[in-house]
Amino acid sequence: MGANLTGANLFGADLTHAKLNGARLSNANLFGADLTAARLNGVRLSNANLTNANLTHANLTHARLTNARLTNARLTNADLTNADLTNADLTNADLTNADLTNANLENCRYSETTQWADGFTPPPLIASASNSE
Repeated sequence: MGANLTGANLFGADLTHAKLNGARLSNANLFGADLTAARLNGVRLSNANLTNANLTHANLTHARLTNARLTNARLTNADLTNADLTNADLTNADLTNADLTNANLENCRYSETTQWADGFTPPPLIASASNSE
């Protein structure tokens, strides 16, 4: 089991190449954090704020991102295999070349400007909070 960082304030933190496999980061504030190439296998990020975070090349296999806010997040080339993104907010997120194999995107929110991997068909669009105001 990884570190318990539940509710941690990691606003703008440089976590490039961090090894946080199995960490508990539920309710954490990772606004603007740099998680480039971070190892986040099985990490718990439920209800975490990842707005403007850079998750390029991050390994998020089996990660729990339920209710996570990923608005404007960069997830290019991220591995989200078997990740749970139920109710996550992907408004304006960039998932170019991300691996979403077996990822659960049930009730996730995204915008028309959310960028998906080529050939990936997202679930039906649910309006994000910013789109409904």
